Amino acid sequence: MHPYLIDGLTVLFPFEAYQCQLDYMKAVVECLIKGQNGILESPTGTGKTLSLLCASLAWLEQYKIHNLDSNEAPIQIIYASRTHSQLSQVVKEFKSTDYNRMKITVLGSRDQLCIHPEVKSLENSSDKISVCREKIHRKACLFYRNFEISKPDIVKLPSMDIEDLVKTGIQKKFCPYFAARELKEKADIIFMPYNYLLDAKARRIHKINVRKSIVIFDEAHNIEQQCEDAASVMISSLDLAACLDDTTKVMQWMINSKSSEDSSTISTDDNEENNINTNALTITQDQISNLKLKIMKLEELLDEMKTTKGNIPSPGDVAFKWLKNAEIDFTAQGDIQQLQDINQFMTAR
Repeated sequence: MHPYLIDGLTVLFPFEAYQCQLDYMKAVVECLIKGQNGILESPTGTGKTLSLLCASLAWLEQYKIHNLDSNEAPIQIIYASRTHSQLSQVVKEFKSTDYNRMKITVLGSRDQLCIHPEVKSLENSSDKISVCREKIHRKACLFYRNFEISKPDIVKLPSMDIEDLVKTGIQKKFCPYFAARELKEKADIIFMPYNYLLDAKARRIHKINVRKSIVIFDEAHNIEQQCEDAASVMISSLDLAACLDDTTKVMQWMINSKSSEDSSTISTDDNEENNINTNALTITQDQISNLKLKIMKLEELLDEMKTTKGNIPSPGDVAFKWLKNAEIDFTAQGDIQQLQDINQFMTAR
């Protein structure tokens, strides 16, 4: 390792640094010392990732030494990039530094980290979330149970990217998804995709505190598009049709189930599709009927908005008006919860 004294801070670099790398690290250190924002640019191939990592980790290491007796929450580095493949490359470079003894974690979704065969086989991310939560609630996921038991050992794991964590989870039969979230609590540096940082809901789910963090956006020219994506939603008539189909099925199952309970006769219908037990649902038949009417109204209003020009981006207030005309507004949290319950019931069935 090659030591460089930059503004009173010793930064260890894996090899002899070029002047552009020293200038880059100096700019990073200056931002950290002054506690200010910085927009840094360097041509492709000039080692800016290593420069970012070494300078920021050197500063954090010194900060931790000087604040050993502090009762404040520790400062963490959040390193965000556009894709998981880019993050894997950054983790690889992190391992080549003298700071590879510091604790890290890479946050990912169930798409990347879940190893449960049934959940993995689902194509839709929201279905994976629903089935995962249902299995955890019923204590039906071996990998999550093992994660809960193995927490003390998991926090001692060495630095790993997503692929390594998944391999280790498969070998030791614990859940990599929840392991990554557990490792986050004690991590010095957390790697994550942009959307985990830019999306307020994702920040809440993963308990990401940006106020006590050094936030690094790699390839920051992509942020504008990511912000637009995080603040946008697309709903098609196919989505509404599928939602309507599910609510209709559940309502019919509830009718069949109630008929069976009220009748002293045993059902002779051999079609299992018509004899689904809906006792697990807390929603009532009247509530489902009300939901159906609102979904049908949404579908009708959407058809009226359609044009021959295809998809047309619209400001957010258009969506609010559309929902309000179907009697769905900020007071309709119960409707949203009921739809989520139906979705979870359907995906876990």
